[in-house]
Amino acid sequence: MKKGGFSTLELLKMLIWAFLILLLFEGALRKWVAPSLSDPLLIIRDPIVILIYLFAIKSNRFPAGNPFVAGAVLLSTASFIFSFFAEYKNLWVTLYGIRINYLYTPLIFIMPRVLDEDDILKIGRFLVYCSLGMTTIVVLQFFSSQGAWINRQIGGLQTVGITGAEGRFRPSGTFSFVTGISAFYPLVTAFLFAGLIRKNIIPKWAMIASATAVVIAIPFSISRLTALSCVLVLLAGLLSAFVLGIRPGFVARSIAILAILASIVPFLPFVHEGIRTFETRWNISTDQGIKVSIIDRYISDFVTPIQHSTDVPFFGYGIGAGSNVGAKLLTGKRSFLLGEGEWSRIIMELGMVLGLAYIIYRIALTWYLFKTSMRALMRGNAMPILILSACGLLVLHGQWGPPTILGFAIFGAGLTIAAARNI
Repeated sequence: MKKGGFSTLELLKMLIWAFLILLLFEGALRKWVAPSLSDPLLIIRDPIVILIYLFAIKSNRFPAGNPFVAGAVLLSTASFIFSFFAEYKNLWVTLYGIRINYLYTPLIFIMPRVLDEDDILKIGRFLVYCSLGMTTIVVLQFFSSQGAWINRQIGGLQTVGITGAEGRFRPSGTFSFVTGISAFYPLVTAFLFAGLIRKNIIPKWAMIASATAVVIAIPFSISRLTALSCVLVLLAGLLSAFVLGIRPGFVARSIAILAILASIVPFLPFVHEGIRTFETRWNISTDQGIKVSIIDRYISDFVTPIQHSTDVPFFGYGIGAGSNVGAKLLTGKRSFLLGEGEWSRIIMELGMVLGLAYIIYRIALTWYLFKTSMRALMRGNAMPILILSACGLLVLHGQWGPPTILGFAIFGAGLTIAAARNI
């Protein structure tokens, strides 16, 4: 126990909160507050993670015997050795690649040893409250010119963002890139649905306001991924209600609330243009049909890297070479040097043998999270499967090179286990 100041457990909780806050607002720092420090701020959460590990070791909360932690150590060692024989040999690129793949993994298993039920519910309420401000920023970015202060890119640059439709560009909210939006809103939706299943964990006014904010944000995001990810959470919520045997009135009430919001929101004066732009983007991007444009493309992200794995050098091109930072260190320009797909990056960086081993590791981690969530659901706890529905695909094959996606994958996975064990 503490004799003055904070206990080790309290410090760990504070550091996890610091990780979450930096995850949500790191982009704001890089774009608006300290743009000249954009590159160092890219890894601003790394010291927080290292401090968490040190305090976890001190308080016997570090999961040293966990097979996934041991696997990360083994794979990182092998990746470092392979880097000496890879096509691109650069120590800083190697270290950055090891950071991407392995540094954050132990945090997943520390969070359940630190966060109790009250902590998890506080995090959920915090995310719900943040959605109100986030949607306000997204709408302002949508209607502002690309040269406006609120639409500055990382480093404070007044460059053009990612194209959406009808001359509009995709808002990024407080994040560095638009991908942050597609990870944030599904997690908010997960806690909103948890609030429907389990009453009184989130104030009703916040539930209504945040649900409205999510419905508004989806069209203004001009992002199919954001919309489909939120729908996936919704389906997980309905499945949970069915498994838990919740009265049919719950499902009817949930559908009624969504129907009311979907009916009212389009009539808000400023929303119509966002909906029209989103519809245009959807029609353009699915002009070949849902199967070809979405389903086949999604499946190819898994299949294509395996099919072409024999064309990659045995030791790969070098861990970290496929990230934006790695490309900049190697070529002087930010780009996806080895392709945008995560599994493609893994295979090309690590080679067929080690790359497949790491892909199997990610699959096993996702399967473990799913089994843990389903066991909790069978005990009457729906929150883990809801959180997993928001972050599971990020764990499985999300691009961990961008710090925001890595952060949401790790934080969401840790929350999933914490909710399964401690609620």
